This record gives sequence, C-alpha cells and structure tokens, in this order.
Amino acid sequence: MLTETDKKKLENYIDKTLNEVRSGAERSIQNHLPNQQVIEQVASATANKMSGVSKMMITSIYNMLSEKTLSGELYQKIENEAAFRSLNILNDLNKKFSFEVPAKIDYTESQTQLEPLIAAGAVTVAGGVISIAASSLTPIGVSIVIAAIMYYTINSKKQEQNTFNINDVIETYLKNVKLSMMQWIRTIETYYDQRVMELEQGLKK
Repeated sequence: MLTETDKKKLENYIDKTLNEVRSGAERSIQNHLPNQQVIEQVASATANKMSGVSKMMITSIYNMLSEKTLSGELYQKIENEAAFRSLNILNDLNKKFSFEVPAKIDYTESQTQLEPLIAAGAVTVAGGVISIAASSLTPIGVSIVIAAIMYYTINSKKQEQNTFNINDVIETYLKNVKLSMMQWIRTIETYYDQRVMELEQGLKK
C-alpha cells in the first residue's frame, strides 16, 4: 500500500495540473467566451493533460509500491526478488490503460464510448465520479474517462439546479476529475497488492 506521504505527493501533482486548467477556464470566462465553448475547452484540456499525467503517475506509483515491497525481508533473497521482477507488474498495468489522446475530444461522444464498458462492469459511475475495475481486461482510454466526467457532471447539475452556473459546473467537474483520479490510484494499488499477495503465497509455501 502507498504511504500517506506518497498519496499526498500524487494528490499535489493532480491539484497542480487541475489548477492549470482552472486558470485557463477563468481567463476564458473573463473573456466572455460562450459557456459551451468554455466547457468544451475545459474537457479537452483536462483530458489532454491528465492523459500525460496518468502515464507518468502509473510509473511513479509502481516505483513507490515496489520500493516498499523489495525492502521487505522476504525479498532479501535474490531468487525472491527475481520472482517479483518477473511478474512485470508495471508492464501489465500499462496494458490496462490507453494514454493516447484523440485529435478531437468530444465529452458527449466520450460518454457514448464509455457505455459498453459500464455495461460490462469495467467502469462504474457515481454522480460525476468514475471508477475503473482493476480486473478489467479491456484497455481503457484515460482521455475518454476524463472527458466523459464532464457529461456526467453537467447532467448531475441539471438535476440539482434550475439555473446554469458555468463557474459551478467547471469547479464541480475539476473536483470530480480529482476524485476519479484518486480512485484510479486506489485501483492501481489494489491490482498491485493482489499480484504481490499471490506471489508471496507461493514463495512462503
């Protein structure tokens, strides 16, 4: 499991990235861009940025977790360390996600693309927060997930309010992206821990 310090580092990096998007959105609103254009810009910018961030983070998370694992007494034996490295967990994690960003990002279309994954149980949506199952066999596009959060955020806001407040929509969207990213980190932890547990059960026999 990640330490609280590690989690905070990852959270801070997510916050920094989303603050960049927030600043861009504030400038667009101040320049009186139409609400729909601001929404599309924010969804596209966030999907672009978080796709790159998530690719870097997945390596960082693995390094944090594996450093702790390999410091354990069990892995002081060279053959046990070799058995761990032969699992290629990082490689398998990278295969579970697609970090490619399409030339054009449409949050409505992204939601449509997500529907089969929701039906298959690979993805769940609660409010505007999206969670990905660690057991999913289908590579899931990070940009699709991030963009689709905008669709669910807007729908949720329509049910809550009669009036449309662009600032509130953007702020709620960025909050939902952060919560989804933190849930994604937990998904990676769960997958990693499961793989290590299975290995250690064999090593201790």
